[in-house]
Amino acid sequence: MRVRFLDEAKEELREINRHYRDEGGPALAKMMLTRIKVPLLKLHLNPFLFEPYELAPDVRRIVTAKGAYWVSYRVKENIEVIHVRRSERLPVTAAELREKR
Repeated sequence: MRVRFLDEAKEELREINRHYRDEGGPALAKMMLTRIKVPLLKLHLNPFLFEPYELAPDVRRIVTAKGAYWVSYRVKENIEVIHVRRSERLPVTAAELREKR
């Protein structure tokens, strides 16, 4: 089972990278992306470790980067990372998750 980042998640990671590069330079951007991605890349070891999201039972969420980001993912043939969002932002809605099927 592989971890795949869907287009929306890839774009969100690019935005996160740009933000941290602008705020603190390339070292900060690399550190934050590592803190976000490393736990995700380990999901293949136990993809069902995290509880289903109450608004979309086929989606699970993991908190990364010491609580700074919520990551929504789905387990199909592979693990599909759907969204990467700052935890203080509004969470992903059920409608947004349905659009990504």
